[in-house]
Amino acid sequence: MKIYAGGCGLILALVTATACPSSLAQENLLGNPGFENLGAGGFFADWGAASAARVGKTLLVDRQHPHAGQACLRLRGTPHTWTTCAAKPVPVRPNTDYWITWWFKARQPGTSRTYLFLQTNAAQRVFPQCDRRGSFDWVLNIVRYRTRGDEKWIAPVLTMQTMDDPPGESWWDDVGVWQELPPHLQAIYRQSHPWDDVTVATARRFAVTDAFTLWGDRPEARIYPATAVPSDVATASTIALVAPGRGHDVYQLAVRPTLPTAPIALVFHVPEGPGPMPLDSLHYRVARSVNVQRVRDKSFPLGLTPDPLVEPNRPEPVEAERNTLFWIEWSPPLGSKPGMYHAAVDVVAGGHTLARVGLELRRWAFDLPAVPHYRSMVLVAPTAIQRFYRGMSELDAYRLAWDLLAANRLSGFNVTAWPGVSLADDKLTFDWKRFDALLAAARQYRATAITIGPMFGGGCSQGWLPHKLLGHVPLADPAFDACYVQLNRQIAARLRAAGMIDKAYVYPYDEPEPDYMDKIARLCDLVHQGAADLKCLMTVDPELAKPLWGKVNAWIMPGAAAGAESVQSRRAAGDEIWIYNMTAAIEEPPLEHRLYLWRAMRVGSQGGLLWNSCWWNKINPWENPTAEAVPVGRKSESLYHYQAGQASLFYPDPAGRGPLVPSLRLSLIRQGVEDFDIIAELSAAWRSAATHLAPQAGRQALVDKARPAILAAVMLDEIATTTSPGRTESMRLLAGNELEVACRRPAVIVYPARLEGRLGVVGQAEIGTRLTLNGRVVTLDADGRLAIPVTEAELTAGLRWSAERQGAGKQWQWPGLR
Repeated sequence: MKIYAGGCGLILALVTATACPSSLAQENLLGNPGFENLGAGGFFADWGAASAARVGKTLLVDRQHPHAGQACLRLRGTPHTWTTCAAKPVPVRPNTDYWITWWFKARQPGTSRTYLFLQTNAAQRVFPQCDRRGSFDWVLNIVRYRTRGDEKWIAPVLTMQTMDDPPGESWWDDVGVWQELPPHLQAIYRQSHPWDDVTVATARRFAVTDAFTLWGDRPEARIYPATAVPSDVATASTIALVAPGRGHDVYQLAVRPTLPTAPIALVFHVPEGPGPMPLDSLHYRVARSVNVQRVRDKSFPLGLTPDPLVEPNRPEPVEAERNTLFWIEWSPPLGSKPGMYHAAVDVVAGGHTLARVGLELRRWAFDLPAVPHYRSMVLVAPTAIQRFYRGMSELDAYRLAWDLLAANRLSGFNVTAWPGVSLADDKLTFDWKRFDALLAAARQYRATAITIGPMFGGGCSQGWLPHKLLGHVPLADPAFDACYVQLNRQIAARLRAAGMIDKAYVYPYDEPEPDYMDKIARLCDLVHQGAADLKCLMTVDPELAKPLWGKVNAWIMPGAAAGAESVQSRRAAGDEIWIYNMTAAIEEPPLEHRLYLWRAMRVGSQGGLLWNSCWWNKINPWENPTAEAVPVGRKSESLYHYQAGQASLFYPDPAGRGPLVPSLRLSLIRQGVEDFDIIAELSAAWRSAATHLAPQAGRQALVDKARPAILAAVMLDEIATTTSPGRTESMRLLAGNELEVACRRPAVIVYPARLEGRLGVVGQAEIGTRLTLNGRVVTLDADGRLAIPVTEAELTAGLRWSAERQGAGKQWQWPGLR
């Protein structure tokens, strides 16, 4: 099995195009890619055929600033709209990988954006990881694009989106469409993209009789009621799970009868292992389906889709030739001993055991922290819950959600809390009852963040239309400033007394737009005038909000923007960087809910925001999971249409009395939060271990390289992720196995990498360590460094490590990586 596609061998930098049997595929398919040939109209041949009126105005021939050759394209932006130049369409094959490459630079306002998108015969395709705002020098971009089944041609479209005047300019050169990258571009690409995606089969069949098939898969695989058992599925007798203390692992077991069968229940056997493991550490829910009737992604199949995870109170009815899904969860408690535990689960129907499946848990020798490293701001709308729980108080509605979110290591305190306040005779009077109750709950549930109000407005592109405070229009009425300053002063004092000031974020306006940033800046000034230690939060890209620099303390932005230079400068200034919105929609692939947390890790964010967890606008989610559209825009001129299940992580109890019912997406998000915790703990353990390595000057650099190397197999670039649950799980296991031994002597830090195009292992060991890999002694340099190639076969089979030094030793292994 190939680890990556598009190469002529592993040593990319040394291969020439003529030596490759597929060299014809390495030809640039684009006409006039370097802008060297002029057409009859004086503009570049094969470019901008429908833009003749703009030639010489916004589409320019530039012979002064080419990246290479004699000429390049210059675009001049058009204020408040788009400027584009499209290439001549390139015929393509459906369901085929192509590579898109281009050089560009720009001199433009920070509010303007320069980017390339693909126009196809079916749609427009974007690469947001390559979008650039503000001014930048020549940059090479290399992206892979897989054509859809209905696509027959593609055309790169060179684009500027300009918000302000003066508009700025951009330069373009050496644009390419390739079926296979030439070796020199492959070598460049591999420096920052060591891994390609793979498909790893994870489904397993556990039992087959004339009456039923028992099979299953990783929780990230979507199994519909009608999904057929894969014809080539491997057989297994045991479900293997791995988890730390406070953690969990999940598997979905599918029962597919071929004959009428009585309702089914699962019965667990008491685990056995190196110490006591309670029976209630094993648990299962039944995955029910909801009828998806309306979607934003028209390719998503309508109809019954598994999502709610229901607590069983009786055996579950089953249908012939239909899958019934049981989500098995094993959660080892704190204090349980590490090691291998064995149990079994019986599939029981009508009092008879149809099948028994072995369960195996490797309990890692570490625990997750009580408070997750991933800091989350998840909004809970108590009024939405109260609609299904008649007569329930606001606080009890909150608690239903907080119970479930906390059980899944999320913090549901995006509540914009503030006290009741009244004004009489120029004196403010405060009612702290609700505010104090929210703070007490935040401490009880170990909230990682709590948002502070009032929020004066924003969102949905509404512009500057602020709500009043005590009858005063913000920043317009003379009495507003003093009231707002005093309110924040009192809130800060209350937060300090509760020990919550470090978890609090004032959230005065949502998603502000460039034309009123000055007003947002004034709000932040008033917040800090009331209390210098109150943090201001803003949901905006710093590049678009330079008037807020030095005033906003926490920036929450789309993950694709979090790697920009402006963001890095704010991080260097001490600001917090968060991303949003967390993936939470039925239409998204199940794996994406887990991998959102990997996105957060890749960009180094403190955490993420989800704007709602029960967005049931005018719907009953059990009957229809797609919320009704809402008007957006400054004149409500358009409608925002939601994805199925968007921003809805659970379901109300159908009877309106019991706990909320989690979605399977919530369980997958918890998997991602635990991944985040494991890698954060591993990074800290590596930093500690590095103190034993030499020389001192290189210690931090080693950890700084090791952490992104762990992420790189899953986060293929800023946006693209693996689609393989198997690859994702392998990297979790690798990180967890490393964490188990990271703080034990001798100190060793190793990670997968690419060495001049070849797969390999890089790292460093404590001087004097005898290190072996798969039983072979590894040669270390004088400082204990190593860099050794490994074959695809070795990596796929897994690597076994051992380290010994002065009587201390340890052993660990990497799972198979593909």
